[in-house]
Amino acid sequence: ALHLLTWLQIKALALRAHVSSVVTTDDEFVIRQPVMDQMARERLRRRFGRDPTVRIGPQFVRLDRQALGANWVEKLSNLLELLGT
Repeated sequence: ALHLLTWLQIKALALRAHVSSVVTTDDEFVIRQPVMDQMARERLRRRFGRDPTVRIGPQFVRLDRQALGANWVEKLSNLLELLGT
């Protein structure tokens, strides 16, 4: 039940941030937006630019799932909250 609530929270944050998809693999999370404006990319770079677990592209953000370990929920939630502002 706890995992279900976590994913519902992530889905709500993704919807607010206009994220088109959150794809999970064994190695990473890929968050895609149809259009990520320059301001959104800049906010992400200021917050996560030196973080080796986050890679920011023109229409996606990749989180290194292996390196994050148990902290993935917090990092993914923070990232989606920032995209939604």
